[in-house]
Amino acid sequence: MIGVIFLLLAATVFSHYRDSTIDRRIDDILDNAMPGVQRFAGARGDLRRLCSYVPEYVESARHGRRLPPTTVAAYRQQIQGTLEGYRELPTHTQEGTLFQSVSGGLRGLDDAIRLALSKPDSGDDAITDVRRQCDLTDDALRRLVELQATKGAQLGLAILKVRRAAMMINALCIGLSILALGLAAWMLRRTVRELEAEKDNQRKQTAQMTVRAEELGLFAGRVAHDVLSPLSGISIAMQFVDERMQLEGSPRVLFDRGRACLSRIQQTVNGLLAFARAGAQPEPGAHADLRVVAEEVVDMLRGEAEEKRVELTLKPFESVKVRCSPGVLTSLLSNPLRNSLKYMGDAEVRKVEVRMIDIGKSIRMDVEDTGPGVAPGMEQAVFQPYVRAAGSSQGSIGLGLSTMKRLSEAHGGRVGLHTSQANKCCVWFELPKAQPEGAEGAGNPHDGW
Repeated sequence: MIGVIFLLLAATVFSHYRDSTIDRRIDDILDNAMPGVQRFAGARGDLRRLCSYVPEYVESARHGRRLPPTTVAAYRQQIQGTLEGYRELPTHTQEGTLFQSVSGGLRGLDDAIRLALSKPDSGDDAITDVRRQCDLTDDALRRLVELQATKGAQLGLAILKVRRAAMMINALCIGLSILALGLAAWMLRRTVRELEAEKDNQRKQTAQMTVRAEELGLFAGRVAHDVLSPLSGISIAMQFVDERMQLEGSPRVLFDRGRACLSRIQQTVNGLLAFARAGAQPEPGAHADLRVVAEEVVDMLRGEAEEKRVELTLKPFESVKVRCSPGVLTSLLSNPLRNSLKYMGDAEVRKVEVRMIDIGKSIRMDVEDTGPGVAPGMEQAVFQPYVRAAGSSQGSIGLGLSTMKRLSEAHGGRVGLHTSQANKCCVWFELPKAQPEGAEGAGNPHDGW
């Protein structure tokens, strides 16, 4: 394709050169050859008239009749004016030599005419000399006319050759244009096929992701249903212990913490089960206090953070309600927090910070840690089911962040991950704010998601 374009450019340059060459040849014909032929032909006509008039003048003088001598001067002046106009035209060496012959012949002719006019009774020798000088001058003018005609013919042949070459180049340009058009059509067709194949592949991937997401929702529902039964048994057992045993001190603190964790787990499982039963759609009118849930989740994981020597902090923020159930919100926040603690590794600085950012109609929750983060280019892939960070040695099947993405997007939010300049990894999710009480029926519950 590049070669074809180069040939087209070369043909275009040659076409411009061809046009300029033809213009120069035409200018040479119009400005030199044709004016030269016209002037020399005119000079020959004036010369013949002059040479005819001089013998007539001499013969009339011999018989006592005088013709006007000014006619001779007029013819001679016309010849001189014609030749002076030729001097203004561009000439070459051969033209200059012939023109000198013409000038010499005219000088000899002038001398012969003066002698014949001054002595009309001198005999026929003077007339013969005039005619001889006229023939010499006329022969030089004839050769000049033939030279100009030859030059014009040569220029015409040169133009013809250039035009023939131009026709060949034009035919080549047409062929190259057809070839370029064919190549462009072929490349366009190939590109369209590649795009169609890519779109088809994307559709297949989207369909596979949809199926996997649906399977994940069903799986979460089954797990939630299966987990509720043993959780209920544990809850009954803990209630029995609380009623029959009087725990004090550290055992009481541990017992209360365990019961609180069990309550949150039940809340999370109930929320996931309700989400799955609703066909992976938000519960109508569901809402949760973000600050309350965030404090509960951070408090639930504080013991694990202390064991791993991680400083876990929640930046204070005003109470705000979001459009999802407390169980779903607990799952959304606990997944990235547990990952931050789990994958902290051997980092020297061991900090996890949770903060809320108000972005108008929605809120954003950031979970930022000082762990190793994820490899460049994996920022989107980690939110797909069964995808784990490269080199991870922790026991995991890769469903935590994909569940987080599924829940957030189903509730009108979104998720993301980025690494800051301070090498801090931040996982975030967004959720729409809940509508104020009494405004539930004011419009579409999905407005502003």
